[in-house]
Amino acid sequence: MRSARCRELIKGASQFLDLPEEVILALPKVTVIAGVQVIIENHRGVIQYRPSCLRIRTSAGELRLEGTNLSIASINATEIVVDGKLSAMFLPTASETEGER
Repeated sequence: MRSARCRELIKGASQFLDLPEEVILALPKVTVIAGVQVIIENHRGVIQYRPSCLRIRTSAGELRLEGTNLSIASINATEIVVDGKLSAMFLPTASETEGER
């Protein structure tokens, strides 16, 4: 678990450098657009890919997308764009990720 002092240092550094905290910590950033497109930044690779379920590795744990006609529109080293009809998204909770560290 990160200490409060550590979190404050990271927050201060991100403000000083004018960078978002997710960039400094390489945290995943997930943007959902109207339930038909999902953009995942700072991913660590695809675990499983099916039209009904997409599992993606992130620094915070596994991100699971469920829906219909899911397809990877584009992928590069830092970003994945997924198209299709999203019905559910599962992220690890803070307590689940703390146990992994």
